[in-house]
Amino acid sequence: MGTGEEKRLSRTAALVMFATFLSRITGFLRTVLIKNIMSPKGYSDEFLVAFSLPDLTFELLVGGAIAAAIIPILSSSISKGNEKDGWKAVGTFLNITIISFFLLSIIFYVFTPAFVSLVAIGYEPGTEKFNLVVKLTRILLPSSLFMMLAGQCNGILNAYNRFAAASFGPVLYNLCVMLSIIAFGARSVELTTVGVMISSFIYFLVQLLCIWEHFRLYRPKLYLKDETFIRLIKLAIPSLAASAVVQVNAIISRSFSTRFAQNSVTMMNNANRTWQLPLGIFAQSLGVAMLPTLSSQYALEEKENYKRVLNTGLRTVMALCIPSTMVLIVLNREIMQILFKWGYMSNYEVIMNGLALLAYAPALLFQSVVVILNRAFYSIQNTRVPLLVGLGTIGVNICANLYFVNYTDYGAIGTAMATSLR
Repeated sequence: MGTGEEKRLSRTAALVMFATFLSRITGFLRTVLIKNIMSPKGYSDEFLVAFSLPDLTFELLVGGAIAAAIIPILSSSISKGNEKDGWKAVGTFLNITIISFFLLSIIFYVFTPAFVSLVAIGYEPGTEKFNLVVKLTRILLPSSLFMMLAGQCNGILNAYNRFAAASFGPVLYNLCVMLSIIAFGARSVELTTVGVMISSFIYFLVQLLCIWEHFRLYRPKLYLKDETFIRLIKLAIPSLAASAVVQVNAIISRSFSTRFAQNSVTMMNNANRTWQLPLGIFAQSLGVAMLPTLSSQYALEEKENYKRVLNTGLRTVMALCIPSTMVLIVLNREIMQILFKWGYMSNYEVIMNGLALLAYAPALLFQSVVVILNRAFYSIQNTRVPLLVGLGTIGVNICANLYFVNYTDYGAIGTAMATSLR
């Protein structure tokens, strides 16, 4: 890889990192607003739990396929001069996911109470909390379609190395959600949820406008026998399962949190968002910037350049995340107090939020390496290894949660410790 390409990759990484920084900051501010506006009203936990099924729908239909299949396949097709073939595959996948969404959403809508019983084991069926989660879940289900389409637009933009449009889209979404919380959060959780759904629609429309010039090759057809599509779907299926595994792990942790005191889900969400802030800014943004380059180098059999980019990425993310992890461990209570004590927050809540962050902190270092390695596997079109590893983490997560909940006095903090162990 020449000096010019190295500079281009560095500029891209810096741009994506800055956009991811803004996205994480606005997402974090959204979390702060939920804590300070909705938590005092007593329905922040139910609001957060209601995202479980819509998020799972997204991960089942698109999720990891964006990074593992759409970007590598389209990027390599463009680099080889076969853009049209790449679009046949991507367009077919897009059409299949839309059809699948409507089928899956019908199932989720009809059987919402049964699914809520699984994702919120601490809420008794028929109670006010349970019924509210069911209602909010059904309101949020359409947002999965808009997030799914926006995500695929992002993947296509990344394949064309248009990182700015793809990276700044989530910032707009977070801002719209924040406006909904500010406007309705203290008045009605139902109106807030409708605002979130509308925000996802706005996000999709903006991403569609950004991709419109490349959309000329899209066809509302199913090229199921196309060789490029067959390669894409072989990559997509394991990656979809792997991303669903990640979401299942998140649902497991959130579900166990519902067994504890009011606002336990909110507390764990606050700490979870906090440690994921440096993960997104450093590891995930670097992984996004690296993936198209790694995919192109693998397609062109530039092995030495591939190794150099991957090694540089691993060293960079370690250099950034090791000190970040230490800061989270040493200053856990102070960080949570500064970030979340905008309204009323007792000293006990500060201590418990700090302990939750302390329990989550080691996950930052481990997950940052996993993010980069997963991108490396996706770039060589190997999605089975991340899937198998992810399946193993489900078992570890369930066993760890059962142990900490039933055999220790850690309470909801045990769910954070289980996350770090997996």
